[in-house]
This record gives sequence, structure tokens and C-alpha cells, in this order.
Amino acid sequence: NALLSTAARRLLVPAAGAGALQSTQKQSQQASITKCDSANTYRKPNVSATNIRKRMTSIGRFSMISETVENPSIPTFFIALSGKADMEDMNQQWKKKGILERHERFQSTICSDDNRYFKHNPNASQFEDYASTTFHSTTYRTDLKNRIQHYLTSKMDMNEKLWEAQISSGALGSSGAISKQKVGRILEEADEAALSSPPDTETLLLFRSHHALADGVSLGSVMYQASDEAELIGEMIEQQIQLYKQKSKRRKKTMSVYQKFLRILAMFWKAVISVFKHGILVLTSSNPFDVIVAQSSIGAGKRSVSWCDACTVEEAKQIAKVLCPGSTVNDLFVSCVMAAVARQLQDHHSKLASSSSLQPAVPRSLNVVVPVHLTGGVLLPGEGIGNRIGAFVSSISTDYLPSSESYSSPQSLSAVSKSLGESKSSPAALISWMAAKFCSDYLPEAMTRFIMRSANANAVCVVSNVRSPAELKLHYNGRPVESIAGFLPLPPGVPIGVVVQSYQGTMSLTVTADKRAVPDADQFLYWVLEEYQRLNGLAKVAS
Repeated sequence: NALLSTAARRLLVPAAGAGALQSTQKQSQQASITKCDSANTYRKPNVSATNIRKRMTSIGRFSMISETVENPSIPTFFIALSGKADMEDMNQQWKKKGILERHERFQSTICSDDNRYFKHNPNASQFEDYASTTFHSTTYRTDLKNRIQHYLTSKMDMNEKLWEAQISSGALGSSGAISKQKVGRILEEADEAALSSPPDTETLLLFRSHHALADGVSLGSVMYQASDEAELIGEMIEQQIQLYKQKSKRRKKTMSVYQKFLRILAMFWKAVISVFKHGILVLTSSNPFDVIVAQSSIGAGKRSVSWCDACTVEEAKQIAKVLCPGSTVNDLFVSCVMAAVARQLQDHHSKLASSSSLQPAVPRSLNVVVPVHLTGGVLLPGEGIGNRIGAFVSSISTDYLPSSESYSSPQSLSAVSKSLGESKSSPAALISWMAAKFCSDYLPEAMTRFIMRSANANAVCVVSNVRSPAELKLHYNGRPVESIAGFLPLPPGVPIGVVVQSYQGTMSLTVTADKRAVPDADQFLYWVLEEYQRLNGLAKVAS
């Protein structure tokens, strides 16, 4: 309209000339710099005081419009340090590493008049503007569980902030964030080093952020960037990237044009097959937990959580190698999780046998969602935080799970490895990312929420694998990082989420579950570890 009116004035008043046109265009450009909190009528803004808004990623907006009241999309994680750290220490560390300047989204909120955009918050420029000091957890694990459950389920006002943190300090090992076994090792190492004052204090950093800000991998990478070892880790990641590029370049050089064409054709065919298979899963699969949730007296939206250190990375790799050559650590733990799912269903079946005619029958197969980071689980050099997560759904046979008469842990591992391998070799994760982007950009919000729930294909759980970019011990302002644990926000319709993560050569597990489906996450995690120990014993015998 401004340009049309300018043209009209030029026709009616030729004497205005080019100067009038330039003046009008300048006014039009200034008017296009929109203040997020402005009314319908735009006035000439003071550009220096204006919060210029930035377009949100499609996947970030998808996480906003696909979440529900019972399933907010808020990843939560904690970092446990040995030694005392306070707010000033964290302010200094984040400022020294330039976290808020490097990743502008940390200082952003959602525009109140249009949720497609971020706006910069100039009044919150330090770590302390998003964090608070709180009382330390005193009851081993229980208090911390309650805080994590609250963070996972309570609503976040995204017009005010997209992330927040709590800091607390207390006796070493008192919260349960650092296990008793790890506390023992810390004290032993202090004795061996003949320290005059061995550590007797821990500091707990509890974080949460909305998925609109970034995915879990991005947030984890930022925590590494905030460490004392950030520069060294950055160099290691750069070296890995260069090695990958060299291998990829050599591989492409050896391929003829015909081979490249066949590769593209094969990938296209795999895409068609993966979409077809996913459609079949959506139409034919059932979730046995639906019956349990419908009959539960527990309110919707409640969570049960648990966490533990499981084993060393090397031990897990050895088990997978011996029992199922070609399988991965992720295959191993998905197999263990599916065994725990079968035992949980058995437990519900026995409890409902005498009180209900509707019982959770275990179907011939169970579906599992596996998230995939599209850039390999790391932030590339110079890359900002974002949402680069796709996912695929795999169908896992129940023929060899504990609920079956032919229960066999090694055969179950083989079945899981085969199913996940087929999905990983297809572009299913990329297709899911593109589909989410399309839904966010073009479809009504109600339809997007429906598609999100349907696309899970009645999966019983999500299993995410978060790998450490380097097996180094991290420090924050000289204080050692002893434990890191992340908790998945449950997608609508999926009752169980498990994170398999590694840090300093140790594999750890976390469980986030709908309390109606998994009343006791500690018991569920025990079943996961029980299956792992069973496989470990068989691997030792076989080797």
C-alpha cells in the first residue's frame, strides 16, 4: 500500500521527484521493523530501542503447537559438580565462554502477538537473569525426583523466557545426582592424590528449556561449550569433521556418474518404502498401555522418573559385539528397554486380572520411536543452537521378550538390531523432519496436533541416544562435573521415554514415564538393568 500510494503521489505531484520517493521508501522500510508488543497501528519506531524479531524455525514452532497440557515439550537435565559453586561463579563462566552472545536464542522469548517469531530480551543478559538459588535436596533422590517431575510438567511462560535453571549446594552425594558408588570413587581419588581438603560438597545445576529454543543435543553441546575444556573439545570435533569430509570425498571420487545416479534412485526408493511402512504401522498398530491408562485412578500429566549409571561404554560395546555382531550400543539398550516394557505389561496384567475385564494383552509387536540428530549429534563449528531432530518408528517383535514362552535375550537383541538397522539405513528420520516442517508452516494447529499423535504409530516408548562429543572430564570454573543426566519430554500418546547417554566412558540411563503406565520408574529401570546383566552374563560365557 505504501508503494502504491508513493506511485500515485509521483503521478499527481511530479515536482516531488526522486527525493520524495526515497523519503517515502525510507519510511516504509522503518515501518516494516515491527515491534512485537505493538498494536495494530504501526508508528515510526525508535530503531535503537526496537526489538527486531527473528523468524522461529519450523521445527521449533512445531514443538509448540503439537504439545498438549499433559505433554509439554520441555526437556530437563541436571549437571552435578563436586565442590561448591554459586550464582556468581556461573555468571563468570557463561560470560567468559560467551554463551549468551554466541547463541542469541538464549536471550529470546516468543512474540506475544505472533508465535512464529522470537524477540530479543535486552534486559536479561546474564546467567542469573534466568536462574535462581534454591534449597538443596536433602532426601536422597526423592527431593530431586520431585523437582525434575515439576520441571517436566509445569507450564513455561514463553513470552517471558525460554529456559531457566536452579542452583543448589549441599553435602556430597546428598541429592542422589551423584550416586553413592561415584561418591566413594571421588573420595578414593582424593585420598590417592593426598588432597589436604577432600571434596565434601556438591553443586546441582537443574535446567529446563522449551523445545522451541533448541533440541536436547544442541543444549547438551552448549553445556560442553560452557566448560573449561570447551576449546579442546571444539578442536576434537573439528578434527572428526575433517576426517569425515576426507572419507566422504574419497568415496565420491571412486563413484562413477552411473553409480551416483543409482544411489540417488535407491535412496528415493527407500523413501517410498519407509513412508509406506510407516503408514502401515499407523493403521495397524495398537498400544497396550492405552487400556491401562484408561483405567488408572492417577491423574493425567503426572510423571515418574529415575536415573542411574549402567556400565562402561567398552563393556556395552563388547556385549553387542559378542552376542550380535554388527549391532550397536543403542540396539543393546533398546532391547533391554523392550524387555522392561514387557515386564511392566505383565505386572499390570497380574494386578488387573481380578479387578477388570479389560486387560493389557501383549501384541505380536511393539513400536518404538528413535530420535535422530541430522548433523550427527553435535553442533558444527560456527553453528547456533536449533532443532535438527528427526525420528523413525521401528516395530519390535515380542516373540523373544519376557512375556513370551520362547523368551531369549540374544534373539531379542538380534531382532531389535535388524529392525533398527533397516530404519537407520532409510531416510525416514529426514522425512519426518521435513513432514514436521511442512505441518508447522502450512497446516492448521489442530491438524498438526492430530498428525503428531498419529505419527507416533501407537509407540510404547521413545529411546534417545545422546553421545558425548569427547570422553573428557569437564570442569566449570575448576569444579569437576561428576554427573550429567537428561530427561525426555514425552510426546503425546507415548507413555515411556528413555535416554541412553555417555559421559567420561560411563553409560547412564534416565527414565521419564507417564505415571499411569509406569507408577514406579525405579522398578522399570531395575528391569532394564536386569536384562542388561542377563545379556552381560551370556556374553561372558560366549567369549
